Amino acid sequence: MKMRHYLTPLFILLASCSTNQPESNIKDKKLAKRSENSESYHQKTGVPNSADILYFDYNFNKRRNTRKIASAGSHQSIEQFPHKQVYFLTLFEQYSSLKNKIPSSLSLNSCPSFHSSFINYDKKWQKLGDTSSDWNKKLLTIPSGINFEKSNDLALFPELSLPVTEKSPYPAVFDVLPKLKGADQKQELLKKAYSIHLKKLHNELASLCEFGHSDGYYVFENFLKHIEKNPKYMGSTESIQAVFKISVFSNMALGLSVRSALVGDSKNERALASALKFSVLEQELVRRLKAKWSDGYFKEMVERRAKYSN
Repeated sequence: MKMRHYLTPLFILLASCSTNQPESNIKDKKLAKRSENSESYHQKTGVPNSADILYFDYNFNKRRNTRKIASAGSHQSIEQFPHKQVYFLTLFEQYSSLKNKIPSSLSLNSCPSFHSSFINYDKKWQKLGDTSSDWNKKLLTIPSGINFEKSNDLALFPELSLPVTEKSPYPAVFDVLPKLKGADQKQELLKKAYSIHLKKLHNELASLCEFGHSDGYYVFENFLKHIEKNPKYMGSTESIQAVFKISVFSNMALGLSVRSALVGDSKNERALASALKFSVLEQELVRRLKAKWSDGYFKEMVERRAKYSN
């Protein structure tokens, strides 16, 4: 219970960030806020190791003549699952998906707090094959033309926001990568960032399995309480900043980036549709967060990425 109270300053801080803009030499407002508030934000929320994924400016009022993003599978009875079960299963699915794409020796052999759910979903992921034995170069290639001083550019490639150290969310890949000269150094940096992120997902799952809760889950739970009391909040631009602080949601952006990279970030409609296919659990997560804007946001993210060349 103490932890829940400890995490409640999340929404107070987000509101203060939007009204009291600190002085900074950085021209991009979101990057300036990130730079000035990095330590205080993560000290107050109690999530010091989470990735601070950037988001791009999205026009809520723009009508998009596009279909709803497809989900992979059937909803079945997931809508009846408790919040904690949906959070755990979504995180476990995201961890398993990333683990199947990059080399890793991490393993999660048991989960007392979610035993039945873990057994059923673990079997599903085992059928997809073992962990990748080598790195896919598509995941380690950064397209040319990205402006590392513009958050709207950086937000299209969430892997650039991943931390390069286990102890803090800063520095991130985009803080270090422009300073490196060789392609090999840049690839090693991305390998390190992906591996650190996977380990953090693993550590949070271990906490959920052993104790039945995690810091990240309480951020999610408090957010749900906030939007229940403030139903109009999710129609505001501030809601994007807030929802990206929830790890399972920011992982959706990262997963989309990974899928887009693997299919080649092209304008081919079939490839784009494949990249934009979110799981049933992720769709249920979006429903509970009342983040209806995310369909349009993620579609626009993929469309913008296609403008960059590798």
